[in-house]
Amino acid sequence: MSRVFLLALLCLLAVRAGQAAESAELFDGEWNTILSCPNSNGALGYSFEFPSLVKHGVLHGEKGVKGRAGWLQLDGRISPDGTGNLYASGLVGAAEMAVGHRPPGTLYGYHVDVQFTDNSGKGQRVEGRPCTVTFAKKPADQAVQHEFDIARPEIVRLNQLLNAELVHALAGSTGTPSPAMRRVIEQSSSSHLALDDTRVPLHERLIERQRLEVIAGFKWIAATIGHCDEKEFGPADLLDDRSRLRIKSVSRCHQRSLDRDQAAIHQLNLANEASVVDLKLPPAFEERMLVEARRNMARQDAEIASTYAHRRAFWEATDNLVEFFDTHPAHLAANQIVMEDDSDRSAAQDLLSRFIETAKQQQ
Repeated sequence: MSRVFLLALLCLLAVRAGQAAESAELFDGEWNTILSCPNSNGALGYSFEFPSLVKHGVLHGEKGVKGRAGWLQLDGRISPDGTGNLYASGLVGAAEMAVGHRPPGTLYGYHVDVQFTDNSGKGQRVEGRPCTVTFAKKPADQAVQHEFDIARPEIVRLNQLLNAELVHALAGSTGTPSPAMRRVIEQSSSSHLALDDTRVPLHERLIERQRLEVIAGFKWIAATIGHCDEKEFGPADLLDDRSRLRIKSVSRCHQRSLDRDQAAIHQLNLANEASVVDLKLPPAFEERMLVEARRNMARQDAEIASTYAHRRAFWEATDNLVEFFDTHPAHLAANQIVMEDDSDRSAAQDLLSRFIETAKQQQ
Protein backbone atom coordinates (compact mmCIF):
# COMPACT_ATOMS: atom_id res chain seq x y z
CA MET A 1 0.00 0.00 0.00
CA SER A 2 1.44 3.39 -1.00
CA ARG A 3 2.56 5.96 1.55
CA VAL A 4 0.42 8.63 -0.10
CA PHE A 5 -2.64 6.45 0.29
CA LEU A 6 -1.88 5.56 3.90
CA LEU A 7 -1.43 9.22 4.77
CA ALA A 8 -4.87 9.86 3.29
CA LEU A 9 -6.25 7.25 5.68
CA LEU A 10 -4.92 9.01 8.78
CA CYS A 11 -8.04 11.14 9.08
CA LEU A 12 -10.27 8.07 8.70
CA LEU A 13 -8.58 6.20 11.55
CA ALA A 14 -8.70 9.14 13.95
CA VAL A 15 -10.63 9.46 17.16
CA ARG A 16 -14.17 8.37 17.44
CA ALA A 17 -14.71 7.41 21.08
CA GLY A 18 -14.28 10.96 22.32
CA GLN A 19 -16.51 12.47 19.68
CA ALA A 20 -19.78 11.43 21.27
CA ALA A 21 -19.03 13.37 24.43
CA GLU A 22 -17.93 16.47 22.51
CA SER A 23 -20.35 16.52 19.60
CA ALA A 24 -23.23 18.88 18.90
CA GLU A 25 -25.27 16.46 21.04
CA LEU A 26 -23.39 17.32 24.22
CA PHE A 27 -26.65 18.24 25.96
CA ASP A 28 -28.45 14.98 25.22
CA GLY A 29 -30.07 13.40 28.24
CA GLU A 30 -32.96 13.90 30.67
CA TRP A 31 -33.52 17.30 32.26
CA ASN A 32 -35.78 18.33 35.14
CA THR A 33 -37.61 21.40 33.83
CA ILE A 34 -39.38 24.13 35.81
CA LEU A 35 -41.49 26.79 34.08
CA SER A 36 -42.42 29.74 36.34
CA CYS A 37 -44.58 32.78 35.59
CA PRO A 38 -45.23 35.43 38.33
CA ASN A 39 -48.48 37.38 38.75
CA SER A 40 -48.96 39.57 35.68
CA ASN A 41 -51.72 41.78 34.23
CA GLY A 42 -54.37 40.41 36.55
CA ALA A 43 -53.37 36.77 36.07
CA LEU A 44 -52.17 34.63 38.94
CA GLY A 45 -48.67 33.22 38.82
CA TYR A 46 -47.88 29.54 38.50
CA SER A 47 -45.00 27.10 38.37
CA PHE A 48 -44.88 23.73 36.63
CA GLU A 49 -42.27 20.98 36.87
CA PHE A 50 -41.98 18.39 34.13
CA PRO A 51 -39.32 16.25 32.40
CA SER A 52 -37.62 17.22 29.16
CA LEU A 53 -35.48 14.99 26.95
CA VAL A 54 -32.73 16.23 24.65
CA LYS A 55 -32.09 13.69 21.91
CA HIS A 56 -29.63 14.28 19.03
CA GLY A 57 -29.55 17.93 20.08
CA VAL A 58 -33.35 18.40 19.97
CA LEU A 59 -35.33 19.11 23.16
CA HIS A 60 -38.86 17.94 23.85
CA GLY A 61 -40.64 18.48 27.16
CA GLU A 62 -44.28 17.80 27.96
CA LYS A 63 -46.71 18.23 30.86
CA GLY A 64 -50.21 16.84 31.12
CA VAL A 65 -52.30 15.02 28.53
CA LYS A 66 -52.22 16.33 24.99
CA GLY A 67 -55.56 17.81 23.96
CA ARG A 68 -56.75 18.43 27.51
CA ALA A 69 -56.78 21.68 29.51
CA GLY A 70 -53.47 22.30 31.26
CA TRP A 71 -51.36 20.50 28.63
CA LEU A 72 -48.02 22.08 27.71
CA GLN A 73 -45.11 21.12 25.46
CA LEU A 74 -41.70 22.69 24.86
CA ASP A 75 -39.69 21.96 21.70
CA GLY A 76 -36.59 23.15 19.85
CA ARG A 77 -32.97 22.52 18.90
CA ILE A 78 -30.02 23.18 21.21
CA SER A 79 -26.92 24.44 19.38
CA PRO A 80 -23.43 23.13 20.19
CA ASP A 81 -22.74 26.35 22.14
CA GLY A 82 -25.79 25.69 24.34
CA THR A 83 -28.05 28.38 22.92
CA GLY A 84 -31.51 27.67 21.59
CA ASN A 85 -34.85 29.20 20.69
CA LEU A 86 -37.59 26.91 21.93
CA TYR A 87 -41.31 27.11 21.31
CA ALA A 88 -43.86 26.52 24.07
CA SER A 89 -47.42 25.64 23.16
CA GLY A 90 -50.28 24.51 25.33
CA LEU A 91 -53.89 24.72 26.43
CA VAL A 92 -55.01 27.04 29.25
CA GLY A 93 -55.63 25.08 32.43
CA ALA A 94 -57.29 27.60 34.76
CA ALA A 95 -58.77 30.91 33.60
CA GLU A 96 -57.47 32.86 36.64
CA MET A 97 -53.87 32.00 35.65
CA ALA A 98 -54.26 33.19 32.06
CA VAL A 99 -53.83 36.82 31.02
CA GLY A 100 -57.28 38.05 30.04
CA HIS A 101 -58.79 35.13 31.96
CA ARG A 102 -59.13 33.08 28.81
CA PRO A 103 -61.18 29.92 29.30
CA PRO A 104 -59.64 26.49 29.94
CA GLY A 105 -58.63 24.70 26.78
CA THR A 106 -57.68 27.91 24.90
CA LEU A 107 -54.60 27.38 22.73
CA TYR A 108 -51.56 29.58 23.38
CA GLY A 109 -47.91 29.67 22.33
CA TYR A 110 -44.69 31.66 22.72
CA HIS A 111 -40.92 31.44 22.22
CA VAL A 112 -38.28 30.89 24.89
CA ASP A 113 -34.62 31.88 24.49
CA VAL A 114 -32.41 29.41 26.40
CA GLN A 115 -28.77 28.90 27.33
CA PHE A 116 -27.50 25.49 28.42
CA THR A 117 -24.28 24.51 30.17
CA ASP A 118 -23.10 20.95 30.87
CA ASN A 119 -25.51 20.34 33.73
CA SER A 120 -27.97 23.25 33.84
CA GLY A 121 -29.86 25.68 31.69
CA LYS A 122 -32.07 28.73 31.92
CA GLY A 123 -34.38 30.62 29.62
CA GLN A 124 -36.66 33.64 29.29
CA ARG A 125 -40.05 33.90 27.62
CA VAL A 126 -39.82 36.21 24.58
CA GLU A 127 -43.44 37.31 23.99
CA GLY A 128 -46.16 38.18 26.52
CA ARG A 129 -45.91 37.96 30.29
CA PRO A 130 -42.50 37.45 31.92
CA CYS A 131 -41.71 33.78 32.53
CA THR A 132 -38.54 31.83 33.24
CA VAL A 133 -37.53 28.25 32.52
CA THR A 134 -34.79 26.39 34.37
CA PHE A 135 -33.24 23.06 33.47
CA ALA A 136 -31.24 20.68 35.66
CA LYS A 137 -29.66 17.58 34.23
CA LYS A 138 -30.67 14.46 36.11
CA PRO A 139 -27.93 13.22 38.49
CA ALA A 140 -27.33 9.95 36.64
CA ASP A 141 -26.57 11.82 33.40
CA GLN A 142 -24.33 14.27 35.26
CA ALA A 143 -22.33 11.37 36.67
CA VAL A 144 -21.88 9.76 33.25
CA GLN A 145 -20.83 13.06 31.68
CA HIS A 146 -18.28 13.50 34.46
CA GLU A 147 -16.79 10.09 33.62
CA PHE A 148 -16.47 11.15 29.98
CA ASP A 149 -14.74 14.36 31.09
CA ILE A 150 -12.22 12.37 33.17
CA ALA A 151 -11.46 10.03 30.26
CA ARG A 152 -11.19 12.69 27.55
CA PRO A 153 -7.52 13.78 28.07
CA GLU A 154 -6.25 10.19 27.87
CA ILE A 155 -8.46 9.47 24.85
CA VAL A 156 -7.00 12.50 23.08
CA ARG A 157 -3.46 11.38 24.00
CA LEU A 158 -4.09 7.90 22.59
CA ASN A 159 -5.39 9.32 19.33
CA GLN A 160 -2.36 11.58 19.02
CA LEU A 161 -0.13 8.57 19.64
CA LEU A 162 -1.84 6.60 16.87
CA ASN A 163 -1.37 9.42 14.36
CA ALA A 164 2.29 9.84 15.33
CA GLU A 165 2.78 6.07 15.11
CA LEU A 166 1.35 5.95 11.61
CA VAL A 167 3.55 8.78 10.40
CA HIS A 168 6.58 7.06 11.97
CA ALA A 169 5.68 3.73 10.38
CA LEU A 170 5.26 5.29 6.95
CA ALA A 171 8.56 7.16 7.18
CA GLY A 172 10.40 3.92 7.86
CA SER A 173 8.14 1.54 5.92
CA THR A 174 7.99 -0.66 9.00
CA GLY A 175 5.21 -1.70 11.29
CA THR A 176 7.42 -1.93 14.36
CA PRO A 177 5.70 -0.16 17.30
CA SER A 178 7.44 2.65 19.12
CA PRO A 179 8.19 2.29 22.86
CA ALA A 180 5.08 4.35 23.61
CA MET A 181 2.86 2.10 21.50
CA ARG A 182 4.41 -1.00 23.07
CA ARG A 183 3.47 0.34 26.49
CA VAL A 184 -0.13 0.85 25.34
CA ILE A 185 -0.27 -2.73 24.03
CA GLU A 186 1.24 -4.09 27.25
CA GLN A 187 -1.16 -2.07 29.42
CA SER A 188 -4.15 -3.47 27.59
CA SER A 189 -2.93 -7.08 27.66
CA SER A 190 -2.16 -6.93 31.37
CA SER A 191 -5.25 -5.05 32.54
CA HIS A 192 -7.77 -7.85 31.80
CA LEU A 193 -10.41 -5.10 31.92
CA ALA A 194 -13.82 -6.07 30.52
CA LEU A 195 -15.76 -3.19 28.97
CA ASP A 196 -19.05 -4.54 30.34
CA ASP A 197 -17.78 -4.83 33.93
CA THR A 198 -19.80 -2.07 35.56
CA ARG A 199 -17.86 -2.53 38.81
CA VAL A 200 -14.99 -0.75 37.05
CA PRO A 201 -15.37 3.05 36.86
CA LEU A 202 -16.75 4.14 33.50
CA HIS A 203 -13.82 6.45 32.70
CA GLU A 204 -11.42 3.49 32.95
CA ARG A 205 -13.59 1.44 30.59
CA LEU A 206 -13.84 4.35 28.14
CA ILE A 207 -10.05 4.63 28.10
CA GLU A 208 -9.65 0.87 27.63
CA ARG A 209 -12.16 0.99 24.76
CA GLN A 210 -10.11 3.66 23.03
CA ARG A 211 -6.87 1.81 23.81
CA LEU A 212 -8.24 -1.31 22.10
CA GLU A 213 -9.32 0.69 19.09
CA VAL A 214 -5.91 2.35 18.78
CA ILE A 215 -4.17 -1.04 19.02
CA ALA A 216 -6.48 -2.54 16.39
CA GLY A 217 -5.87 0.41 14.06
CA PHE A 218 -2.11 0.17 14.50
CA LYS A 219 -2.03 -3.59 13.94
CA TRP A 220 -4.04 -3.19 10.75
CA ILE A 221 -1.77 -0.48 9.37
CA ALA A 222 1.36 -2.39 10.39
CA ALA A 223 0.13 -5.46 8.52
CA THR A 224 -0.39 -3.48 5.31
CA ILE A 225 2.95 -1.64 5.15
CA GLY A 226 5.34 -3.27 2.69
CA HIS A 227 2.87 -6.05 1.91
CA CYS A 228 3.06 -5.41 -1.83
CA ASP A 229 5.98 -4.26 -3.97
CA GLU A 230 5.98 -0.48 -4.44
CA LYS A 231 8.78 -0.32 -7.03
CA GLU A 232 7.83 1.88 -9.97
CA PHE A 233 8.22 0.74 -13.57
CA GLY A 234 9.17 2.58 -16.73
CA PRO A 235 8.72 2.22 -20.51
CA ALA A 236 11.46 -0.40 -20.80
CA ASP A 237 9.66 -2.65 -18.29
CA LEU A 238 6.61 -2.80 -20.55
CA LEU A 239 8.74 -4.33 -23.28
CA ASP A 240 10.44 -6.94 -21.09
CA ASP A 241 8.68 -10.28 -20.53
CA ARG A 242 9.96 -10.79 -16.98
CA SER A 243 9.19 -7.22 -15.98
CA ARG A 244 5.63 -7.54 -17.24
CA LEU A 245 5.19 -10.70 -15.17
CA ARG A 246 6.42 -8.83 -12.10
CA ILE A 247 4.03 -5.94 -12.79
CA LYS A 248 1.11 -8.36 -13.12
CA SER A 249 2.06 -10.00 -9.83
CA VAL A 250 2.28 -6.63 -8.09
CA SER A 251 -1.11 -5.62 -9.52
CA ARG A 252 -2.77 -8.81 -8.26
CA CYS A 253 -1.22 -8.25 -4.82
CA HIS A 254 -2.56 -4.72 -4.59
CA GLN A 255 -6.03 -5.63 -5.82
CA ARG A 256 -6.30 -8.46 -3.28
CA SER A 257 -5.03 -6.07 -0.63
CA LEU A 258 -7.70 -3.50 -1.55
CA ASP A 259 -10.48 -6.05 -1.08
CA ARG A 260 -8.99 -7.30 2.18
CA ASP A 261 -8.32 -3.84 3.60
CA GLN A 262 -11.74 -2.45 2.73
CA ALA A 263 -13.36 -5.35 4.58
CA ALA A 264 -10.94 -4.93 7.51
CA ILE A 265 -11.75 -1.24 7.93
CA HIS A 266 -15.46 -2.01 7.92
CA GLN A 267 -14.89 -4.66 10.58
CA LEU A 268 -13.00 -2.13 12.72
CA ASN A 269 -16.01 0.16 12.50
CA LEU A 270 -18.40 -2.65 13.41
CA ALA A 271 -16.24 -3.48 16.43
CA ASN A 272 -16.30 0.18 17.43
CA GLU A 273 -20.10 0.13 17.34
CA ALA A 274 -20.33 -3.14 19.28
CA SER A 275 -18.05 -1.79 22.01
CA VAL A 276 -20.56 0.99 22.70
CA VAL A 277 -23.12 -1.63 23.76
CA ASP A 278 -20.47 -3.40 25.86
CA LEU A 279 -20.06 -0.28 28.02
CA LYS A 280 -23.64 -0.63 29.36
CA LEU A 281 -24.25 3.12 29.34
CA PRO A 282 -27.54 4.77 30.32
CA PRO A 283 -29.95 4.54 27.35
CA ALA A 284 -29.64 8.19 26.24
CA PHE A 285 -25.82 8.05 26.21
CA GLU A 286 -25.74 4.65 24.54
CA GLU A 287 -28.08 5.75 21.77
CA ARG A 288 -26.11 8.94 21.22
CA MET A 289 -22.83 7.05 20.88
CA LEU A 290 -24.40 4.42 18.62
CA VAL A 291 -25.77 7.12 16.32
CA GLU A 292 -22.31 8.71 16.22
CA ALA A 293 -20.60 5.37 15.54
CA ARG A 294 -23.02 4.49 12.73
CA ARG A 295 -22.73 7.95 11.22
CA ASN A 296 -18.92 7.63 11.24
CA MET A 297 -19.10 4.14 9.75
CA ALA A 298 -21.35 5.29 6.88
CA ARG A 299 -19.08 8.27 6.20
CA GLN A 300 -15.86 6.25 6.33
CA ASP A 301 -17.28 3.42 4.23
CA ALA A 302 -18.26 5.97 1.56
CA GLU A 303 -14.86 7.71 1.66
CA ILE A 304 -12.95 4.43 1.56
CA ALA A 305 -15.11 3.18 -1.34
CA SER A 306 -14.38 6.37 -3.29
CA THR A 307 -10.64 6.22 -2.58
CA TYR A 308 -10.41 2.52 -3.36
CA ALA A 309 -12.33 3.00 -6.61
CA HIS A 310 -9.50 5.25 -7.83
CA ARG A 311 -6.90 2.66 -6.83
CA ARG A 312 -8.82 -0.17 -8.49
CA ALA A 313 -9.09 1.93 -11.65
CA PHE A 314 -5.31 2.46 -11.60
CA TRP A 315 -4.51 -1.25 -11.31
CA GLU A 316 -7.10 -2.11 -13.94
CA ALA A 317 -5.44 0.40 -16.27
CA THR A 318 -2.07 -1.15 -15.40
CA ASP A 319 -3.33 -4.64 -16.25
CA ASN A 320 -4.79 -3.47 -19.56
CA LEU A 321 -1.55 -1.74 -20.50
CA VAL A 322 0.66 -4.73 -19.66
CA GLU A 323 -1.63 -7.21 -21.40
CA PHE A 324 -1.58 -5.08 -24.54
CA PHE A 325 2.21 -5.27 -24.77
CA ASP A 326 2.04 -9.04 -24.22
CA THR A 327 0.66 -9.38 -27.73
CA HIS A 328 1.74 -6.20 -29.54
CA PRO A 329 5.51 -5.89 -30.19
CA ALA A 330 7.29 -2.59 -29.75
CA HIS A 331 10.76 -1.17 -29.18
CA LEU A 332 12.37 1.83 -27.45
CA ALA A 333 13.68 4.82 -29.34
CA ALA A 334 15.02 7.77 -27.30
CA ASN A 335 13.29 6.25 -24.26
CA GLN A 336 9.97 6.36 -26.14
CA ILE A 337 7.87 3.31 -26.99
CA VAL A 338 7.51 2.82 -30.73
CA MET A 339 4.99 0.23 -31.93
CA GLU A 340 6.25 -2.21 -34.56
CA ASP A 341 2.86 -2.01 -36.27
CA ASP A 342 1.68 1.57 -36.87
CA SER A 343 -1.94 0.44 -36.58
CA ASP A 344 -1.31 -0.29 -32.85
CA ARG A 345 -0.17 3.25 -32.13
CA SER A 346 -3.60 4.73 -31.37
CA ALA A 347 -4.64 1.89 -29.02
CA ALA A 348 -1.31 2.08 -27.18
CA GLN A 349 -1.65 5.84 -26.75
CA ASP A 350 -5.18 5.46 -25.34
CA LEU A 351 -4.02 2.86 -22.82
CA LEU A 352 -1.05 4.99 -21.77
CA SER A 353 -3.28 8.06 -21.36
CA ARG A 354 -5.70 6.10 -19.19
CA PHE A 355 -2.82 4.78 -17.09
CA ILE A 356 -1.43 8.30 -16.55
CA GLU A 357 -4.87 9.69 -15.74
CA THR A 358 -5.61 7.08 -13.07
CA ALA A 359 -2.12 7.52 -11.59
CA LYS A 360 -2.73 11.26 -11.18
CA GLN A 361 -6.05 10.62 -9.40
CA GLN A 362 -4.14 8.94 -6.57
CA GLN A 363 -1.79 11.84 -5.91
